[in-house]
Amino acid sequence: MRNLTVLELSYNSLYGTMPTQIGRLSNIGRLAMSMNQLEGTLPTELGQINRPGLARELTQIVLARNNFSGTVPTEIAVHTRLTMLDLQSNSLSGTMPTELARLAEVSVLYLQDNPPLSGTLPEPLTPMHELYFLDVSRSRLSGTLPPTLGDLQALQSLRLEGGALSGTIPSELTGIYMLRQIMLADNRLTGNLPAQIGKLQNLRYLDVYNNSMTGDVPPSIRDLINLEHLFLANDHLLPLRRKYCGQRLPDFGKYSWVMVREEYDEMMSTPCPEGQMHDTSFTFSTLQDSGVYEM
Repeated sequence: MRNLTVLELSYNSLYGTMPTQIGRLSNIGRLAMSMNQLEGTLPTELGQINRPGLARELTQIVLARNNFSGTVPTEIAVHTRLTMLDLQSNSLSGTMPTELARLAEVSVLYLQDNPPLSGTLPEPLTPMHELYFLDVSRSRLSGTLPPTLGDLQALQSLRLEGGALSGTIPSELTGIYMLRQIMLADNRLTGNLPAQIGKLQNLRYLDVYNNSMTGDVPPSIRDLINLEHLFLANDHLLPLRRKYCGQRLPDFGKYSWVMVREEYDEMMSTPCPEGQMHDTSFTFSTLQDSGVYEM
């Protein structure tokens, strides 16, 4: 099959394992087998496709929504002209190979919904200067967010929710002008939002709900003029506590507080005499939890 340039077998009912003979393909540009019932490990022979010296480069590997297990082969990183690597919704385990950071032309990297996948983001991320979409959500990704995330100047969507990330959100992230989504909910992040978060004026979704973050929402939040959804923990809602001075408020759980951005100046200018503003836990807890009213 020396003249085959596209192998598209998605949306079928294929089962079994991926044959190791896949490495014999010598002129392929796109390899896609999504939405099947394939299982077993991803063969290391994926790194042998298009042996060196041939003009054609493999640019897309799309194997999403199967039952693949085992680790992500490091050999995939030999395909330095990859623009898309989509392995989402499988059962891949192990860690993210550091070699993936060599994919300097990749624009889409999808590894989400692989619950056994663990480890940290590969470092440094600087070579991936063409990356538009990075999604490793709903995995066991841990460690801290590396400052080199700020080097991904083409990044539009950062989705890392539902993991075990810790530490603070690096201020370098606020220098990515193209960012439209930051989804970091359901991790173990601490600290506050970066003070310069308002620099991300293309941002439409900001979700940091259900972490261990503290601190009042930064004043620059008002500069996010295109923000459509803002998911914050109660600890960040000083503007709301000031506007409703001395009042108890319902805990809505995960609720879009975009009104905090829209009315930040008005809320913060509301007079609230010292001693009348309740702390966060008292303001948003139930009467029973606050100890004011017994069951």
